[in-house]
This record gives sequence, structure tokens and C-alpha cells, in this order.
Amino acid sequence: MVGCARGDGILVANCLTAMNNRHAVAKDLRRLVQGEVLFDEVSRLLYSTAACMYQIEPLGVVVPRDADDVRAVVGYAAARGFPLIGRGAGSSLNGQALGRGLVLDFTKYMRTVVSVDPAARTAVVQPGVVLKQLNRGLAKHGLWFAPDPSSGDQATIGGMIGANAAGARSLKHGATRDHVRRINGVLANGESLVADAGMADRVGEAQRRIEGGLRALLAKNSEVIDQCRPRVNKNSSGYCLDGVAEANRTNLIPLLVGSEGTLALVTEATLNLLPIPSARGTALFFFAELAAAGEGVCALLDMRPSAIEIVDEKFLALARIDNAQALAPVPPGTKYMLLVEFEGEDAAAVAQSLAAAEQRLVRETRLAFAVELATEAAAQQKLWAVRKAATPVLNRMEGPRRPISVIEDAAVAPERLVEYMTGLQEIMDAHGVEATLHGHAGNGHLHVRPVLDLKRIDDLQRLKSITQSAADLVQRLRGTLSAEHGDGLCRAQFLPQVFGELYSVFVQVKRLFDPQGLLNPGKKVFVGGMGVADNLRYGPEYQRVHSHTVFDEEPLQTQTERCHGCGSCRDYCPVFLGTGDEAATARAKANLLRQIISGAVPPEALEEASLKRVMDLCVNCKQCLTDCPTLVDIPTLAVEARAHYVAKRGQQLRNLLLGYSAQTSRAGQATAAIANAVNELQPWRALMEHLVGLHRDRQFPHFAPRSYRQWLEANAVQTPSPAGDGAGVHRVPGTHPASPAVVYFAGCFAHYCDPEGEAVATTEVLRRTGYEVIVPELRCCGIALLTLGSGDRVRPDAEHNIARLLPYVREGIPVVASSASCCLALKEDYPSLLASPEAKEVSRSVFDIHEFLLSLHGEGKLDTASFGSVKRRVTYHNPCHLKAQGIRRQPVELLRLVPDLEVIEIEDSCCGIAGTFGMKKENFALSMEMGAPLFEAIASARVDCVASGCGTCNVQIKQGTGIEVVHPVMLLHEAYEAGSC
Repeated sequence: MVGCARGDGILVANCLTAMNNRHAVAKDLRRLVQGEVLFDEVSRLLYSTAACMYQIEPLGVVVPRDADDVRAVVGYAAARGFPLIGRGAGSSLNGQALGRGLVLDFTKYMRTVVSVDPAARTAVVQPGVVLKQLNRGLAKHGLWFAPDPSSGDQATIGGMIGANAAGARSLKHGATRDHVRRINGVLANGESLVADAGMADRVGEAQRRIEGGLRALLAKNSEVIDQCRPRVNKNSSGYCLDGVAEANRTNLIPLLVGSEGTLALVTEATLNLLPIPSARGTALFFFAELAAAGEGVCALLDMRPSAIEIVDEKFLALARIDNAQALAPVPPGTKYMLLVEFEGEDAAAVAQSLAAAEQRLVRETRLAFAVELATEAAAQQKLWAVRKAATPVLNRMEGPRRPISVIEDAAVAPERLVEYMTGLQEIMDAHGVEATLHGHAGNGHLHVRPVLDLKRIDDLQRLKSITQSAADLVQRLRGTLSAEHGDGLCRAQFLPQVFGELYSVFVQVKRLFDPQGLLNPGKKVFVGGMGVADNLRYGPEYQRVHSHTVFDEEPLQTQTERCHGCGSCRDYCPVFLGTGDEAATARAKANLLRQIISGAVPPEALEEASLKRVMDLCVNCKQCLTDCPTLVDIPTLAVEARAHYVAKRGQQLRNLLLGYSAQTSRAGQATAAIANAVNELQPWRALMEHLVGLHRDRQFPHFAPRSYRQWLEANAVQTPSPAGDGAGVHRVPGTHPASPAVVYFAGCFAHYCDPEGEAVATTEVLRRTGYEVIVPELRCCGIALLTLGSGDRVRPDAEHNIARLLPYVREGIPVVASSASCCLALKEDYPSLLASPEAKEVSRSVFDIHEFLLSLHGEGKLDTASFGSVKRRVTYHNPCHLKAQGIRRQPVELLRLVPDLEVIEIEDSCCGIAGTFGMKKENFALSMEMGAPLFEAIASARVDCVASGCGTCNVQIKQGTGIEVVHPVMLLHEAYEAGSC
């Protein structure tokens, strides 16, 4: 095939030989490197996919600790002809991180910011550093690394260098290539590479040979390079040859950035930094016609905006499905919209730029028929929300057809944008395919994702035809196939067509750097069998097979297949953030379960410890329910996988001890003085670690001398249960005879460890608010056992609780829980576990105490006039299980109602205990590491108290900081008590 790399068959043969002798290869590599060598089947499956539509199982994975490890692996692979694939976050959309050789994952160990020089405005970083974390650290110096890809929360600097990542503000600030000063790396033969001005006397023999050959090649083909390069202002396709051969030196940086790891592997980079803009302002311009919008783009370019974004009416229509409120600024008749942003030295300069843009587009040329301006940060966020509003809808689209990233990154000259958009729409119409158009209009750059089901042969044919037609269109308009995402597997086969004679120069550049074709083969230089429609994760051959497990249920299969591997979970999953292991990501669970659903892995794998270990890295924090762009319910998938394992292998004694927390807590509280004293004895702790597996250093909460039930017996009236089962119900009267009623669900921690705090405070605050508080005979919510895979043991208690709560709910009485986890169990887990209309009916009437009280405040029913002064300095930690309910700001807003209470907001994060997870011997150290960022933030806030609505968070934070931790409602109770004095 034209343009194929040399030696492709040899590479395949070498891989096949190594696959037949994986054990020996892994053994060799473990002797060579300090990092991790992962050759087991589970690891290979986890690294076979990324945020793309492809799946290729690698030979194995190496997680290098340092540059020496990288050199050792490359040298070993070069001697044996194994391909090498560098990998960052796996957030690339086009398959750059996949291949059949050795994958090097740079993200776990090589993620250090080596140095920052604020005066020189430079930073030296390793390739695994995440952009978000880098910029967070740079902000204290007033600096930032300017490229801003939408995946910046998880994208690594190494991956950004590989793709020449850019983003919305590249119109002003350029792409990654414009901000890299120096690259240290490893060449295909294992020798070191240094790309930097003035370093010619310090480079190795291989680099010197490459640079000499490169200069000769570029000189010979200078006319071809000039004639065939794309006529665009942003490009990540092919190899960048501009600026490489300078007058007295060879500058490899433009070439290496955007080369997708096909020429060298980056081990360190020196970045140029910019001052954070002092002020920004945003405008939305609304157009009735595409031609007017296109003219508007060109009319704005000389005003030097930082961003010009465009969306079409289909994008806006999708956005209205999910978030009509975000589209409130969009007037009727809008078919196209431009978001324009300006940066300046101060607000006045920005306001002047906005006014000038409005004058030009609305008043002088009348291209736009309306405009919305914003200079305040909150108002600007609302305007940007309009631009981003449809993306969640695309991610969560129901049905087998999904938006496909395949022609999503092409760009043309801005003055040809209208031609390009028109041509794309014609292509979609000709194929009967829906697609939305949006992107970075100032760069003539569109993100277009046709909606297809690649499991259907006809849609796969459409994919092939659409990509070819789009390549024809880009070629005709002298554009580029990729402006910021790179070529990967999607576009390599079209490079010979689009670049013409220049493509042969690319092939020669590749041979200069990598004669054997070992570095990321199939990217930039096309390799047969690695085209746009090859190696699909979901192709016509993909079939769901009967596994005789719970994963035969369609809802679980759909959840599993919905995960498209974007890697956003690398930014929010607390276990991944603590370990850096790909196995800890949420997408890892979906990747493994998909193999079982499709029959690629037998269902018996669910009974194996290797797969169970991956599932156990999901701690059921349920952040996927709010933070995953696709809202994939990974916690439920992991719990079901654990439940299958437990059903076949049985539950551990330790898990039963931890899961039956009500029983163990009741026994401990009954003998509180003795139990508390014994739990402090080191010999007892050592024995518990040895016999049960609870870590000897884990601090456990003290049992209270009096339980909540005992308090109720002394302070409440007992009446029969309306459930008619002979049980008693405690009622704490309200402040007047006609008080409305509320049912209180107190968790185990409130009952036995903090009754005078959480439980009594909740009761008293509700009573002071005017409610009669009803406390039925309820059982433990069971969320710990559910998480551990013993839902069958929870079912009787869940049925009991629903039966006790249902009569009140049917009387219109709300149910309030003070524990984040108990509340979540009632709202989310019981309806799923019991699958009964009664459980769903009850769940709709359950409220977290914070949301309940703040709602009352909004209605003017919360008695804040009786609050007295509470002179304390406090910060708030939001438990994961409250976030999962969409409760984030409510507790802080409640605390701010208390007079003289100083509430210090911090950069909050998971405390790390994750229920029973952090109590176990093997997880204790990890749980403290997971909580370290929170502990540091609390210490920096210099508070005398931490408020949190979760008992185990209370335990963890107290152990990690030594600071008192109370339930937020306790502070409201203190305010009422102070007001009564």
C-alpha cells in the first residue's frame, strides 16, 4: 500500500514472537527497570483502549520511574524490534495511545514539576504532569501554561506535546508548539535527545546524524514543503517542518511537538509561561445566516480576540434538551452564534474591546442582530455555559448511535469557514447522518461528530464514506485534517492524499529518526491494517453474548458500553488520584466488564482475584453520578461484580464485621467505657490487624456513654407505629401543638458514636424550626454491606425500613437523614436493590438535612432570628455521598447564616477513608495519602473546627489533622443554644 512504513510485517512478527513468550520479556524488563512491568491479562486489557473508538491489545505495559527506565526499555525494544507506544492520560480521541507493542505509561511516576522560574517565566516538567495541576501551582506566581484543551483537567504535558494540543484560546496564545522551549527525550535506539537552542555541542552521535540528514532533506524539498503545507493558522496534522532548519542550527522542537511519539519519547520539557490575564470579557453575537456569521469571524480577527467560538442551531437545539436555562441569553431566530472573548490589562481595556466588537458587528455591518456582553466572572461563565451546553447531551445520547470522533478536528483558513461548514453539511445530508457543528471559528476549526452505530455494517460504510468525503473537502480548501487533536489512527491513511508530495518527506523524516519504525507505528506514517475503520472497539463483529450472570441484564450492558473512555475520571476518582494506577480509574471497570459482555473474556473471570482487585478499587463514592460526562454508573457495575464474586466465593469475615456496623456499634456502645479503653490498647490493635485485617494505626470513633435511643427514651413520647407491626415510635414534640411532622433517619454513627452531637442536634434544630420529629424503629441503611457486595444481606433491612417509612410518606411527611451515606442509600440504592414502587415512592420524599433546612430558609420558615453568636473559625468538608446527591453549596450557605461564625472555604477533596475501605490493613496508608491534599488544605486554613456530614469522614479528618470535627447541624444547634441564653 502506498505510504506504508517499511518493515511492518517484521514488526508484527516480532510482536507475535514476544506474545508467545511474554513471561520471558516481562522477566527481562523487571531486571532492567525500577518501575512497574504489567504483562498480566487484566493490565493488557485496560491499556487496550483510550478516549477513542479503537481497541488494540498491547504486548505489555511498563510504568517507568525515571528517564533511565525509559532509555532501558527503548534500548531493549530496539534490540528486539518491539514497537513502543508512549501514553499519557489516554485522553486522545484518535488512537494515539494504542498499539501492539510495549506501552509506556508516564503518568504514575514521571509527573513531577521539577522547577519553576517565575522571573524567567519557565517551568521544567516531566511528561506525566497534568495541565490542571500545573496551572494550579503556577497561579500563585501569577503565571499559566497557556494552551487550554478541553481535556485539560486530565491531559498530561507529554500528551499535549505529542498532539500539539491547543484549545479555545489558541487564537491569541497559540498551541503547545508555541510554548515549548526545550525537550529532553529518548530516540528510537535508546540514546538521549536534547532539543534546545545552542545545545549542538552536547548532543549524541545519533541526534547529530539525524539533524544533518534533516537539514539536507528539508533543503532539497523546500519548494514542496512550501507548496503543499496547509493554508491554516493552526495545524497538528503530519510533521511540522516550518522553522526546523534555521540559519545556523537545527531546531527540533517544532518537529517533535505534534509528532505523537513517532520520532522520540519525551522525558522532560521546559515550558514558556505567560502572565495570567488581568481581565477578560465575553460577548455572544447572534446571527440569522451562516454567511453573516462567517463574515463576522473575519471582521473580528484584526481586533485580536483571545477566542472566537461558533455553534449552529442544531447544537443549540440539543443544549435546550438538557439545560434550557443556560440558553436564556439566546434570542429567537438565532441560527448561528459566536462567542468572542477579549483579554486585557484591566477591565476598562476589555470593556473597550467589547464595545468596539459590538460597534463593528451589530451597528456598522449589521452582521449580527443581537449581542450579550459580560465582564463580571459569573456573567462570563453563563455565556461560556451556552457554548458548552450541548456537550453533555452529546455524551449522554441514548440509543445505539453515538457521536463519533473521526472528522472532529479539521480546519481551514477562517475566510473559507463558510465553505467548509456548507460542505460538511452537504456531506452529512448526502449520507442521511445527523451531526452538530461547533468549534474554534477564529482558527477556521470545527469539531464535527457524526452520529453513527458502528456495530451496523451500513453505518460503518457511512463512516468510511464520510471520512473520505471530508478529506476531499479539506484537500480542496487547502486545510488540515487536524488542528489540535493529532492524526492518530483516524487520519494517517488520508495524509498521502491531503499532503501530496509532502507526505513522502514525512516518510523520510520518520526513517531518519526511527529506521525500524518502532515508535508508535501507524501514526503520521500510515501502516496497513491501522486505518480509520480497523481495530474498532465497537464494529460489526461486536456482539453481546450470554454470560449467565447479572451482566446479561440490558441496563447493566448499556451502562458498561456507554463509557467511551474519555478519562475524566482521572480528575475526580479519589482512588486513582491516590494511586495513579489506570486500574483505579472508573473507565477501567467498564473496560473489563465490556470484555465479559462481548465474550472476549469468559464470565468465570468475575470469580478471579485479579478482576476482583480492580473492582475493589471502586469505593462506591458515586462521584461518577455527578462528575462523569457520560454519567456512567460505574459504582453499580462494580458493586454487581463484587456481588457475583461474593455469591460464588463467599464474603470475608472482616467485611461482615465492618458491614454489620449497627450490631458491632450497638455492642460497643453498650460497654462504652470498656470498649473505648480496649480499642486504645496497642496489643489489641495488633491482634485485630492480625486476625481481622483492620490496620493497627486506624483510629476508631469512641462509643458514646448514652445512645440516641436512650436519649429519646428520656426526652420523647413513645407511640405505636402506623405500620401496625407492634413496634414503638418516638416522637419529639414541636414548639407548638400544630407543628408539622418530619421523620428523622439517624445513621449508626449518630446513634452510637455522636448522639449528643449529630443526632440530638438534628432533632433539636428540626424542633426549633417548628417540626415534630418522628423517629421510627429503623435498621441500618446497609450501605457498607451493599458496597462490599452483600446486597442480599441488606435486602431484609431495606424492606423493613421502607415498610416503616411508607405510611408517613403517604401522609405527606418528609423523611430527613443527617448522614450523607444513609440518605444516599434511601434515595438511590434502595430503589435499585428492591426494584419496588414502594422504595421509589419513599425515595422521592427523602431529603438530606442540609437541603431540607436550606429549602425552609428559602421559604422563610427557618428561624434564624433565634440564632445567637457562635465565635468559631470553621471550614467545611463535603462528603462524596453528598456530592453524589447534587448537594455541594447548601451546607456552607447554612453555616453562613450563623452570626459570628467564620466560615473559611478551602479547595475541598475526598478525605480518603471511603467508608470501610480506609480501615483495612492493605488500604490504610493509601487512604491517608488520598486524604493528604484535604488535610493540607485544612491545616492551611488555620481553623479550630471542621464541619462534615459524614461519620467516617469525621474519623478520617480528625486522624489526619488532629482538629475537632463536628456535624454542621451541631453548629446550628449551638447557635440556637446561644440565642436562648
